[in-house]
Amino acid sequence: MKYYSGRIIEIQLDSYKKYLYKVSLPQELTWQPGQYFNAFIPNDSVHYIPLTLFPAQFIPANSKSDTLNLLPFEDVNWQPGIEIQISGPYGKGWQTPPTTRRLLFLNLTAHFGYLKSFIEWFSSQGFEISVLTENNSGGLPMDVEVLPISELPEMLTWPDQILADIHRIDFPRLEKLVGIPDYLLPSSTSVL
Repeated sequence: MKYYSGRIIEIQLDSYKKYLYKVSLPQELTWQPGQYFNAFIPNDSVHYIPLTLFPAQFIPANSKSDTLNLLPFEDVNWQPGIEIQISGPYGKGWQTPPTTRRLLFLNLTAHFGYLKSFIEWFSSQGFEISVLTENNSGGLPMDVEVLPISELPEMLTWPDQILADIHRIDFPRLEKLVGIPDYLLPSSTSVL
């Protein structure tokens, strides 16, 4: 596993009112959509266990970046100038079978933060993308179709794959939306 020391250089409030932390790194990183990082601040008296952070930006294939916009899975009170220790990326990333052309993103959370880099990457690769959500604050590529979550039952047969950002407590709600038990969802459904 790789470890990096970096510095928080900027804090941004995204269109969903979530804080993004721009971190300067001493070397360039590469990652794939679906991978994540762990981070901690040495001697932090509040967060003893490393926090999970998701890349909140799309980096085109074969390019690298020495800065990284990270979206924490939980709220933190980090400030610019703070030294941060990062490990990762973790996970295999998201791979689609070669025949996949149509993707449905299902968002039952309050924002697109964790799905946005996925959506941007797949859009740049020419995939047909629809997003079902209750909260569209914009910021998605123009070729992405955004529909209300109530369209889910009609959309289940359209995609080759479904990618979903769902909190554990929302699984009963998903079952009600779809009208079938969650264990009967298409086998190509992946929950992030």
